Amino acid sequence: MQVVFPAWQDGKRNVALAVADDSDQKASATAASQPATAQRWFTLDPDQVVRLAEDRAVLITTGSEVDEHGASLAGHPSPGLISAYWFKRDGERWIADGSQNEVDWIGFSGTPGKTQVVKLSANRFALSAEPSSCWQGYCGTWFALYELGAHKVTPLLKEEALASDNINAMSVDCEPVLKRPAGSVDQHEEEDATRHECYSVTGQWHIQAGKSGKDQPGDLVIDFLSRTEHLKTLKAAEEDEDGNVTSQALVASTIEHSKQRALYRYQNGSYKRVSGTNPVPSF
Repeated sequence: MQVVFPAWQDGKRNVALAVADDSDQKASATAASQPATAQRWFTLDPDQVVRLAEDRAVLITTGSEVDEHGASLAGHPSPGLISAYWFKRDGERWIADGSQNEVDWIGFSGTPGKTQVVKLSANRFALSAEPSSCWQGYCGTWFALYELGAHKVTPLLKEEALASDNINAMSVDCEPVLKRPAGSVDQHEEEDATRHECYSVTGQWHIQAGKSGKDQPGDLVIDFLSRTEHLKTLKAAEEDEDGNVTSQALVASTIEHSKQRALYRYQNGSYKRVSGTNPVPSF
C-alpha cells in the first residue's frame, strides 16, 4: 500500500482520492463522459492482490467514505468504493504503474461485501463482489463481476440478485417452517391467515472451464435453490357481533423445494443470460 500511498499504515488508513462529486457518484464508474471530480476522504484497505503476468500485478482496495477527521460518513444505503492500482516489475522491485480510483460503488454501509478473485480462462482473471443487507426483516445478496485487465478493470455483470429471504419479516417464525421437508403439509390454526408466505432463495455460482486452447471466458452458471411456503385457508376465522375473534383460521402450510439454473455467456465484453431465469424475489 505504501508504494501507492506513502502515508498509509495500519492505524492510519485514511486517504484522499480524486473521485466523482456526490451528485455524480452513481454514474461515475460507467459514464461515457467524465463526471466532475473532487478530493474525498476514505478509509482504504487492501483487499486482493493478483499477479496478472510475470511482470504485472494489480492491487484491489475497498474504501468507506470518512470526513477529513476520519469520522465515518457511511449510512445503511452508502456503497463501498472498489479501486485498483497496477504495478510493473522493474528489475528486482515493483513500481506503481497506473490507477483506477473508481472501479465501482457497490454495497451497503460503506462496504462492497465479500470479494474473491476467480479465473475466467487460463490467462484472464475476475473480481467478484457480493454485497448483502436487510430491510425490516427482508434480506438479500447481490452479485457483481469485474474483469481485471492489464490496465483497466471493466464490469462483466452488474449486481445480479443472488439470494433473498423474508425469514425475519413475518409474524411467524419462518426458519422452522422452511426447514420442513419438501411436500410436507402442516394444518394448524393461525391468527393471521392473510400473512405473506415464508420464502428463501439462495444461489451458488461458478465459472465453467472455457474451450480448450482458447482464452475466451467460460460460461457463468448460477444454481438456485428455492424453499417456499404455500398457505391455503381451510376455514376462515370467526368473529362475534362485536368483532372479537371467537375461533382462529385453520390453514394448511405446504413446503415446496425447487432448483433452477441460469446460464450467462460472455458476449461483447460482458456476461448476458442465455438460458434459465433468476427466481430471486425483489423487495
